Amino acid sequence: MRVLLGVGWYFPDSVGGTEVYVRGLARHLAREDVEVSIAAPSADAAASTYVHDGIAVHRYPAPYAGDALAAWMTAEPSGWCDAIERHRPDIVDVHSVTSALGLPHLAAARRRGIRTVLTSHLPGVVCARGTLLRFGRTPCDGALATQPCEVCRLHGRGVPRAAGRVLERLPGGLAARGVDRRLPAFLKSLLGPSVNHARRRRLFADLMTEADRVVAVSAWLATMLEVNGVPPAKISLCRQGVDGPFIRRDGDRRPGPLRAGFVGRLDPLKGLHVLLDAERLVADDVPLELHIWGAGADVHPQYSARVLARARLRSRVTVHPETRDVQSVYADLDVLVVPSQWLETGPIVVLEAQAAGLPVVGSDLGGIAERVTNDTDGLLVPANEPSAFAAALTRLAGDPPLVRRLRHTAPVRTMADAACDTLRTYRGLVERRMAS
Repeated sequence: MRVLLGVGWYFPDSVGGTEVYVRGLARHLAREDVEVSIAAPSADAAASTYVHDGIAVHRYPAPYAGDALAAWMTAEPSGWCDAIERHRPDIVDVHSVTSALGLPHLAAARRRGIRTVLTSHLPGVVCARGTLLRFGRTPCDGALATQPCEVCRLHGRGVPRAAGRVLERLPGGLAARGVDRRLPAFLKSLLGPSVNHARRRRLFADLMTEADRVVAVSAWLATMLEVNGVPPAKISLCRQGVDGPFIRRDGDRRPGPLRAGFVGRLDPLKGLHVLLDAERLVADDVPLELHIWGAGADVHPQYSARVLARARLRSRVTVHPETRDVQSVYADLDVLVVPSQWLETGPIVVLEAQAAGLPVVGSDLGGIAERVTNDTDGLLVPANEPSAFAAALTRLAGDPPLVRRLRHTAPVRTMADAACDTLRTYRGLVERRMAS
């Protein structure tokens, strides 16, 4: 079987949960004698091929990147089609929906008789705001037919709700003309909320049509797809898994302060600023150390510079260099803190911490709430309340037996498990094509 995995960003120039998942999936598929390669947009508009971790990676130019409407209208994305012709896959599995990878890429594969899979890792496949938090505060069911999606999206860009509702009521013809004119993308997004929402709903419907199977990596995401009319028989739930062995921490907590850690992208959605606010609220006499391993500082440079500068001013906060040696990171911690400010489908760091036997203090949202059971293998707190994170850290710092009791002891799903389930989906699609 030949499989082409499409992803919007990839190593070595990008590091994130989706990239880690795709890398692990590719490696495990290759061990099952699947001929697998990866296709991703190039950063410099030039086609190239290289090998990363033993897997061939095809970078294709995407001149339409950044213009969602132009991307949507691109019938035959040439660089992507070249990668398809070169690899001649039985299955194309797209793991990102961006202006550089999405509907036209799935459609091009399907026109060539290739079975198509859309693996959804982020709420952006439905959510206009990208977080699935209604007006940035409360979890949303993601129902495109009933939610104020465009008003919420504009609110996320600084437009007050009342102004967003006014823009939403612009006459359809006027809004459509404004959106279709050659204007900056930001102005287009302000001129036509109702038009943008109609296009988003159509794009979602077309994506679901062009995908023979839709894979959700989290249960809440599978539910959201069903809410938006995707037939349950078309959805496969394939939860994420950890890649590689982890040394499990056992026994009592080491002497000294509680060593709490943050591991993740320096992105506002990952919530490091909330954790730093929480650390300031913890009394000075509480035995606590906070250790930060951040990644991707160049993606949000202003935010990264601001939060790291704040962190370095605090005597009990240590900022470590970026590292890929996650084994040593988790081995050096007593608890992982995951203050995400959006609905995660993972994150993978939760699974990694659990595989290492660490308790998790996390936002009571999405995939974190699916994987952490409050007061059993961690503590769940309201996402945007620093005082709640401060209270949880204070409680753990003062109660070593509680830290020991909250250690995760159950087996953790692995990337090999996820690859096995994925391969079963692929084989089912190929067998169905052969039988038709």
